[in-house]
Amino acid sequence: MLHDFAAAMLVLEPAPGDLILDLGAGACWCSDLLGRLNRPAIAVDISWDMLRAGRSRPGADVRAVAGDLEALPFRSGAFQKAVCLSAVHHVPNIPKALREVARVLDDDGVALFSEPGQGHADAPVSAAAVRDFGVLEQDILIGPFIGHCREAGFEHVTVKPLLQSVPGFDLTLEQWNSWSQLAASGRDAHWPRSPSRRQSSSGSANEDRCSKRRWPSAWCARYVRWSNITRSSLQPRRAGPR
Repeated sequence: MLHDFAAAMLVLEPAPGDLILDLGAGACWCSDLLGRLNRPAIAVDISWDMLRAGRSRPGADVRAVAGDLEALPFRSGAFQKAVCLSAVHHVPNIPKALREVARVLDDDGVALFSEPGQGHADAPVSAAAVRDFGVLEQDILIGPFIGHCREAGFEHVTVKPLLQSVPGFDLTLEQWNSWSQLAASGRDAHWPRSPSRRQSSSGSANEDRCSKRRWPSAWCARYVRWSNITRSSLQPRRAGPR
């Protein structure tokens, strides 16, 4: 969890004056960490019991609101940033939830999502969660998710590929599709490079090469979950109701 949080904050870059919405906050650990970094946040989750557990954590000073991501209980344009770590895949109507996120962000607002990808819904841990707790488990696929974001009113949507570090480049949907096609071709391949990556001195030779087996699993089968992929940077076209 700490890795996901650190990677998300490196990309989201919350400023001291930003009000951050912690979506699907659960036990509020993300809001708690943001508060300790002097970044004001409001946690929202559909489960009051989870929010109450988060607020009762020793040393935690968390503002929390019970609410549904499909009908957020906030005025339009109230937030500058939003972060959602492994929660959207539990939402029945994802397009509706994304429209709500876009609504509560201001003109320059940015939302970051980190979600499990292909194969998550069929994983044993997901089957156990459905059986034991009745939660909804879904795969979050990059192409459709980006489409939903654009339809919700977000103007700039990109994927941030991650392994053990945050690279200095983002991918558009078209670039992602191009990389995915290369992976599916079954050929040995080198890691694609962007100008910003070529100019970086932090990468190692091992990071620049990938076998045909590792490529699809590292870049195409997962969203950020378990340190493997992705971040969507979302900026709405306008504030106000959509």
